[in-house]
Parts: sequence; C-alpha cells; structure tokens
Amino acid sequence: MQLLAAIALAAAVTLAPDGPPPRVLEEDITFDCRSCGAEQPQTIWDEPTCDELDLDEALIEAMHRGDRSAVALLQRRHETAFTVQQRIDLAAALLGQVADDRDYWKELFALAQIAVRGQFASEPHETLAFRALSNISNDRRARPLLLDGLRSENLDVILASTSGLSLHRDARDLQAIRDALEGRPGMEWVIEDAVRLFALEPSW
Repeated sequence: MQLLAAIALAAAVTLAPDGPPPRVLEEDITFDCRSCGAEQPQTIWDEPTCDELDLDEALIEAMHRGDRSAVALLQRRHETAFTVQQRIDLAAALLGQVADDRDYWKELFALAQIAVRGQFASEPHETLAFRALSNISNDRRARPLLLDGLRSENLDVILASTSGLSLHRDARDLQAIRDALEGRPGMEWVIEDAVRLFALEPSW
C-alpha cells in the first residue's frame, strides 16, 4: 500500500539534530510502506503475510483497471481479514469504489480519530491509527479531523494533519497551518512547502 511520505517521516523531523530536516511535503512523493511477514499472524495487531498482501495489491490494481469483479473480491477479503492492518488497507482501497462506502469510512475514521487524540493502547495501535489517518487524508470528509489535528500538542499529529490538508489545498486552512507551526523550531520549511502546495490544483 502506498502511503504519503509525509506521514511516515513526520517523526523524523524531530530526530535530525544536524542540518535541515527532510523535506517531506513534496508533491506526489510516496514510498512503499509494505509491512508483512512470512509467518501467519498470531494477533490482530500483527502484520499480514506477504502472500496475503500480494493478493490484495493484485486485486486493487485490477480494480483500478476497471475490473468490477475485483471489487467484490476485495469486499469479501475485507470481511474476512484477520489483522487490523489488512482491514485498514482494504477499507482504504474501497473508499470511493463502491456505491456505499460509509462502513469503510467509519472504520478508518474511528482509527484516525485515535491518532489525532493520542489515545493509543499500544505501539502497534499507534502505528495503525496513523496508517488510517494517512489513508483517509485525501478524502474531503477528512478535512474537519485534519483541522482538529492542527490543534494537537503532538508534533507528529500536526505534521500529519498539515500533510493531509496540503492535499485538499483549501486556502482557508493555510492560516491554521501557520498558527500551528509558527514558533516551533525547524518548522519554517514545512510552512514554506505548504504555501507552495496550496498554490497548486487539488490532488484529486
């Protein structure tokens, strides 16, 4: 599953003591966030197997080529998925691809809210909550939650929300991003990139 580099690299901003932090708000930057294992998962928080992930990705590609039978198969795989990660990725893939995606949206939004509120039960829970936040960031329905994220005390949440709002490019949000980041050491480059991205057309 391709995720926005800005989400995954947000934490790195605070970990770079020398020189400028990595520029993560570049247009259309993605990275391969495949996370899978050779062994069968033992708990819902474990990674899915790579074989499962390969099949999911093949079906998602087929869906994007217009194969409607792949949609039905992805829906069934979502229903039977054992791990939270696989459910997140399948739900995200199905957003906008079915007549009624509200159940998939609710599932992802609930986890994304946990990321914004910082209500994690464990480290895997945190990782997957941020994964859900990343996966809904390009959806118009995510905008209110992303704006809430700018008011967080957690810099990772602020950066993730900034990245998501930069995809929407609603000029009303730029001042909120400035307010959230101005005065924080090393964040000038994030504001500069946000200004540049907000001048472009929306990503959808």
